[in-house]
Amino acid sequence: MDNWFTSYPTFEHLLSRHKLTAVGTMKSNKTCIPEKFKAGNRKEYTSLFGFQQNLTLVSYIPKPRKNVFMLSSLHHQIEIDNSTGTKQKPEIITFYNRTKGGVDNVDKLIRSYDVSRNSRRWPLTLFFWMLNTAGINAKIIQMLNSPENKSNRRSFIKSLALALIKPHLKSRKDNRRISVDLRKRIADSIGEQDSPPMKKSTPRLRWRCHVCPVKKDRKTRYICETCKSHICLDHSIFQCVKCYENKSQKNVTTSEED
Repeated sequence: MDNWFTSYPTFEHLLSRHKLTAVGTMKSNKTCIPEKFKAGNRKEYTSLFGFQQNLTLVSYIPKPRKNVFMLSSLHHQIEIDNSTGTKQKPEIITFYNRTKGGVDNVDKLIRSYDVSRNSRRWPLTLFFWMLNTAGINAKIIQMLNSPENKSNRRSFIKSLALALIKPHLKSRKDNRRISVDLRKRIADSIGEQDSPPMKKSTPRLRWRCHVCPVKKDRKTRYICETCKSHICLDHSIFQCVKCYENKSQKNVTTSEED
């Protein structure tokens, strides 16, 4: 964790409320650091450890008059990394250096497929960040649960977005206040086709065909399933159920490829 956010109350809250351990650097002006740890007259490559409940504080001198402070809720004993040779760095520091790249990797992944937009409203900015992070976490879970699935991240995010908006699309498809053409396109995109257009009739009422010239005054009992206009048999197109389903399936396949 960066030194802007590392503090005793934060680490205590993460551990007690969320069962999350953390390791981070601390600024020297934090009030929770004892004065003995801030002393600058210690020898180079020396460490000073402090323990309190489930937290560990370490002060390390990498060079004269420079003091590095680390706080950890993961480490609970004095550990020196012998692989650092004469520098004798504490295990807390080597662990932090080894794992701190995770934040940079997340930022890099977010920039690749960023859903955020410029906004001065911090709740909206936070919401965009949550969406970006949730997308990364979802891909990780999918990789762990289905190792055989080799889909790239772009395809996964696209399928994830479609899955999230599908309930809304279904409600829009059933909304009769929306145009028939739009409802049909929604049905094509989610793969839920209505029954093929059938000519409905009004047994007792006959209306003028809206395609035939007015002077013909041709009356008909049939109406178009799409636009609900009356239409005579001369201007009708007949299609069997099998052909209609094949055509609808092709439209769905084309939309998925796009």
